[in-house]
Amino acid sequence: MVHATEDDVASLRNARLVMDELAGPSELLELPESYHMVTLDGERERVIEGSAHFFQRLLRNEHAQPDTSSSLLRHLRAIGAD
Repeated sequence: MVHATEDDVASLRNARLVMDELAGPSELLELPESYHMVTLDGERERVIEGSAHFFQRLLRNEHAQPDTSSSLLRHLRAIGAD
């Protein structure tokens, strides 16, 4: 889950409550320099990278650092660049 620390619409507390109830693999990526529109704010690259890393770890079923040159990461960056 990705959530801005200072979200002016949805409370970070709600994100933490949801995270506490999730049964599967999950992470909370907090963005201290963003607001509600995290895919448009200044940290949008962190959203792309954090999402790609999370899914790569799930696919590999390990916690190693992903290769940042992967096709998944390039694809997610391309989507975010539009």
